Amino acid sequence: LGAVGELKTLNQDMAQQASALTSALKGSAKVRGDWGELMLDNVLRGSGLEEGVHYERQAHVTNDEGDNLRPDVVVRFPDQRSVVIDSKVNLIAWQEAMNSSSPEQQEDALRRHAVALRQHVKDLGDKNYPKALGGDALDVTIAFVPIEGALSAALGADMDLQSFAFDRRVVFASPNTLMALLRVTERLWTRDKVQRQ
Repeated sequence: LGAVGELKTLNQDMAQQASALTSALKGSAKVRGDWGELMLDNVLRGSGLEEGVHYERQAHVTNDEGDNLRPDVVVRFPDQRSVVIDSKVNLIAWQEAMNSSSPEQQEDALRRHAVALRQHVKDLGDKNYPKALGGDALDVTIAFVPIEGALSAALGADMDLQSFAFDRRVVFASPNTLMALLRVTERLWTRDKVQRQ
């Protein structure tokens, strides 16, 4: 019941920051990125994880080609496993769909929104964070979409988007689904701490 209450509070907090979303979507790529990272931070803290203990921000990793990569967040598990969460999602077309004045405009904007998310998935697959992190990384990258409706809209506009992502070892997570995943992570850390004591 406590977790449900915390999830409700988290969703209320996110709803209160909706006006910040409007400003962020109209701002620069950096502003949009900062807003996405703020939403991700809310979910991480709401899940009981602590920065520097359970996860790292902007961890520096290098791939086989020598490229420097900086994943938004690397969540660590007690068994030395890890997973990357990426929060850089462009939601401009989704906002245009929500504000469109005709069904045709909305359909066009939703199509562009799905195309943008598909391109983001391709970029994440090409970066291959799990390989750059090493053998203990889970073989997926989590693409965090900070607004439930935006993720649902993209999946509704592009029925193959989810399988396209799976094929590239990318898994979508909304605030609710990411909270559930991170709750499991927090319990693993708690169990590990009890066992070590």
